[in-house]
Amino acid sequence: MSNIEDTVASLDKEVHDLKEKGKKKKTAKELEDSVDFNDEEIANLKRDDKATQKTADDLSKQLLYREHYSRRENLLFLGIEEQNTMEHDEQGTHRDAENTKEIIYKFTEEVLQIRNPRDKIEFQRIHRVGKPKDDGPRPIIARFLRYADREMVLHQARKTLKDKDFSVFEDVPKELYRLRKSLIT
Repeated sequence: MSNIEDTVASLDKEVHDLKEKGKKKKTAKELEDSVDFNDEEIANLKRDDKATQKTADDLSKQLLYREHYSRRENLLFLGIEEQNTMEHDEQGTHRDAENTKEIIYKFTEEVLQIRNPRDKIEFQRIHRVGKPKDDGPRPIIARFLRYADREMVLHQARKTLKDKDFSVFEDVPKELYRLRKSLIT
């Protein structure tokens, strides 16, 4: 009887060990399934990330295009000396009283050699860009009322400003300028 009890105990132990091994195999299978699931999720996230990046790039290009479009009537005038005429307003703040409109009309007439610019060219707004600095005059940005006027001034500037200390450029966003420059080189 003792022998039978030992045999039954031995068989019970073997059955218990087999059950444990089965559980471990099931756990390993679950781990494999979990790894497969995670790999699939990672692949989906990478795909979604690429799609999101493409959307962000597309939106960035649209924004850049719109910024360039909104600046299309502008020209930058460089090298025109500033007239240091500061005024104080009622609140005591300093305000630049320089008449940039008159400066640009005088520049287009005398330097660009456009006759009677006051009769031909209309501006929406003209102002200096940035804070005053010691290393030279700030650029003047001029927004033309008509695109044709802008083109005429730019064309005349390209003809007359060679070998002079003045420059006239299109008002192009820096990012677009860098992009164009990288495509050229």
